[in-house]
Amino acid sequence: MSTTTPSTPDPSATDPSATDLRSRLGLETILKPVRATSFYAALALPLAYVPLLVSGLETVSQTTTFALLLGLHVLALAAGHGHHPGE
Repeated sequence: MSTTTPSTPDPSATDPSATDLRSRLGLETILKPVRATSFYAALALPLAYVPLLVSGLETVSQTTTFALLLGLHVLALAAGHGHHPGE
């Protein structure tokens, strides 16, 4: 007996997330280096806190710099969270 439907259907015809996956693969190519850079920046940024904290946060510019570094560190932590070194 012959059937008109293929035995293995096209996943994109039955599952709309399959096309989303294809588009995400292109995005993943771009995000991988961003994630890796953010991961290593999150490791290195605390080293910049040391001179500021040793000298004290006495001026407005020192306090502002510390706050900006802290915000940048939080962003780097969030962006680099999905990076797995060695992959």
